[in-house]
This record gives sequence, C-alpha cells and structure tokens, in this order.
Amino acid sequence: NRKPKAAAGSSNQPSKPIYEDISKVDVGYDENDQPDTKPKVIDVNDEKVTNRWSRYIGALGIEAVQKQASSTVFLIGLNPLGLEIAKNIVLSGVKKITLYDPKVVEPTDLCGNFYLSERDIGKNRAKACLNKL
Repeated sequence: NRKPKAAAGSSNQPSKPIYEDISKVDVGYDENDQPDTKPKVIDVNDEKVTNRWSRYIGALGIEAVQKQASSTVFLIGLNPLGLEIAKNIVLSGVKKITLYDPKVVEPTDLCGNFYLSERDIGKNRAKACLNKL
C-alpha cells in the first residue's frame, strides 16, 4: 500500500488564498456615472479601428461591420440570456441599442445577471443594467 508522492515543489500545506477577505474587494458601481449620450461611430477606414477589430472584420467582412456600426438594435428582456446578448451587441459596436424589460429586479435575478446588485432590487431591470453596459 503505497502513498502517492507530492509533486516536486509542492507541500502538503494549503496554499494561501489570493484575497484574505473577499468582502474587501470593491465591486461597486457609481450610480452617478452617466453614459456618454454622444453616439460613437466606428470608422472602418481608420487604421487604429481596423487593427483593433481585425479579427472581427476577418470573420464577418468589412461590409457587415460597417452595417453593424450604423445599426440600431431593440432588445426585449434582460434575463440572464438577454443580458449576455445585450453585452455582446454593445461590444460588437452597434451605433445604438434600446433595452426594454417591464420586469423589476428580484433577488433571484442576482444569480444570473452579473450587472445587478442588491441595491437594484425593486428597480426596472433595463434601467438597472443600462449604464453598466
């Protein structure tokens, strides 16, 4: 009956956690931050843009990226799936996104919606997520 040997350089003592107290990690969001209301336009002729978006342009083609950069999207529902879709649409560089969700944040929403916190309970889901997107 042989015992397994420890890997070289390891010890039997537990490793020290990265954070001693996770409650001290700041994950807050400043509710007073207002979104930039000026529309941002992706100029696909700008070399910095084409360098940054090169893989995206390579996958979709320059014409598709241009169309998407000038698109307006209306998204209904910010449940966990809807939020993930909204995040990806925003990251893809659409000109404007409108979010609609008539529901208010409930405690059960906190486990699947990474932009919500306990402070958002009772608020409209779309409004609670808007500035964070």
